[in-house]
Amino acid sequence: MKLATIAVMAAFGVVSTAAVAQQTDPSSSRHTGHSTMDQTMDRTGDRAANPAGDRDRDGEKISAEEFAKKAGASGATEVEMGKLGAQKATDPEVKAYAQKMVKHHSQSNKELMAAAKSKGVEVPTEPDLMHKGMKKKFEAQAADEDFNQDFMEQMVKDHKATIELYETAANDTTLDPEFRALARKTLPTLKEHLADAERLEAKLDKD
Repeated sequence: MKLATIAVMAAFGVVSTAAVAQQTDPSSSRHTGHSTMDQTMDRTGDRAANPAGDRDRDGEKISAEEFAKKAGASGATEVEMGKLGAQKATDPEVKAYAQKMVKHHSQSNKELMAAAKSKGVEVPTEPDLMHKGMKKKFEAQAADEDFNQDFMEQMVKDHKATIELYETAANDTTLDPEFRALARKTLPTLKEHLADAERLEAKLDKD
């Protein structure tokens, strides 16, 4: 009996010593790191399975009225800013880009209005208040290199916001099918505008 008791106590001592050694051994932190890595890989895997990001998971919705209002104001802004840029830009590429904005967004505005008309949905024909104020600042600005840079920076910001709006509309299965189809059709052009704007902005930064 005494031998059995001693054996049990000895075994308990070995287990306790091992536990203490694990707590004090710096290498034991690898277990915690491995667990964190596993969690990170799980999150990465989730993102890989859903590359569109949180917006699709949240299932953002947009009504026909809201889409028409925001898309109409955005399109009107690009036309007005394009006219201003074509008039004041001193860089030939910036001027050409501005002229392209007038042409492309005028066309997309017509398509939006045609789609909205049959549904009795109103489409704004002028920029919203914030962009009206922004346009006034650009009108007061001198036609120089700073104008070129500021104009392209604004084009990048505006097109990022517009693309987000159109992506929401394109992915919203509850939105009117004609509006949704229009959003999907317009997105490639908007992304092309953004890519060109970012390229010109980077070029002007180097000059």
